Amino acid sequence: MLQNDWPDLIRGDENGFWEHEWDLHGKASGLDQESFFIKGVKLLSVVDLDRKLPKANIISRDNPYDIQFIKTELRKLMDGVEPILVCRGEKNHRLSAEIRSCLNMTDHFVACGHAGQQLPDIDCGLSSIVLFQS
Repeated sequence: MLQNDWPDLIRGDENGFWEHEWDLHGKASGLDQESFFIKGVKLLSVVDLDRKLPKANIISRDNPYDIQFIKTELRKLMDGVEPILVCRGEKNHRLSAEIRSCLNMTDHFVACGHAGQQLPDIDCGLSSIVLFQS
């Protein structure tokens, strides 16, 4: 199930990736390990960016996107909640490596962070242009 629904797209080390997810997020979730990963797969279908991003005209391509365009379109998909982008690569050739979002216990988008403090993007810059890879 996890190989198809929740693969490690960056390193290709599924076991290490799932161990990291369990250690960092699962143990604090209050769920047992199996329930945590079942819930994680369910949430992937709630977020469903593979289907939603093309509808927002965000597709894999060679031409870069303005980061503000990506964030504006993602906010529309996430009920107005600010996403967190994680970028990698050279300074002038950034690649969106992750889109992070937070959900509450009823599977609705909420701001990531504590006491209303939004967590920042990671390594994307303020006005960067980034390539999007699905």
